[in-house]
Amino acid sequence: MSSISYFNYARSFSFIGPCFLAYLISCFAPALSFGRCIDAHIDLKQGDWRQPKHQTKKDLLKKHESKPTKLTIHFTGVRQVPKTTIQSKLRDLFYYSTRIKNEHKKKLWGDVPYHFYIDVHGKAAEGRSTEYPPDSNTKYQTDGHISIVVEGDDKSPFLPVQQEKLLAMMKALQDDFGIATNQVGIHKAYANTTCPGSAIQAFVEDYRSKQKDFVPDSTRCLAAPL
Repeated sequence: MSSISYFNYARSFSFIGPCFLAYLISCFAPALSFGRCIDAHIDLKQGDWRQPKHQTKKDLLKKHESKPTKLTIHFTGVRQVPKTTIQSKLRDLFYYSTRIKNEHKKKLWGDVPYHFYIDVHGKAAEGRSTEYPPDSNTKYQTDGHISIVVEGDDKSPFLPVQQEKLLAMMKALQDDFGIATNQVGIHKAYANTTCPGSAIQAFVEDYRSKQKDFVPDSTRCLAAPL
């Protein structure tokens, strides 16, 4: 039967309404791909910066105990470095995360501590897989958190390109994980720290106020038929 004939046939049963539509969707489900909303905003995938020596050390990681419900924003806490590529920044962060430890502050981690990294140019990179909670030098329960880190410290300008990228990524991750706007927060809300600085804190507070009625919807990311 041709596709035209098939859909003419289907239309003759339109009285079935939503039930028949659901049936059609189930029939064609294998031909559809459901992507992550965040993918549209990522400029550097994990495979673009990882080399063999930068592979996740899974023996040092533990998966989320349940689906993440919080989105937490950080800053790197160091000055911005415009001339260094984002690939190099992720590799350096990986080295620090997996090779450097301090008895009083930091243990060895299995990967970069953050799920997503926004650099000084507003480019975003994938970091740690979202199946694992983030890590932190500070003491708080990270299970259930998805983290974004913005390059810079409290003396660095929170640049318009970073603001634009952060805004898009927060909405996308809310859609992906069904995170309520009142669960979008900052590092210092959970730990004794100044992170992510006053500018980003104000930005997130403004976002929470303006987006309080935002309803997460993962179907916004339904890909076109393959």
